[in-house]
Amino acid sequence: MKKEKKQQVVAELHEKLSRAKAVFLADFRGMSVGKATSLRDELRKASVEYKVVKNTLLELASRETDKESLSSHYVGPTAMALSYDDPVSAAKVLSRFAKE
Repeated sequence: MKKEKKQQVVAELHEKLSRAKAVFLADFRGMSVGKATSLRDELRKASVEYKVVKNTLLELASRETDKESLSSHYVGPTAMALSYDDPVSAAKVLSRFAKE
């Protein structure tokens, strides 16, 4: 990825992290493509954005936001679920999915 593209991604992530009411981090190793697609669909229905991001870009983007304290959890493959409206809806979907 070129430097300009990385800067754009960091700026977009910073904006999203700043306005998110809740952020959930997940390690998606071992999840089949079908399961991942199903999770994305369920989260989308709950108005939650789900993204797989590079840890270094996520760390840069979280600086100077209230989510900066999450940086110690940016290890391994990281996916994040961003809830802008209702943080409980994201938690419900992720909790139900984890039980399955």
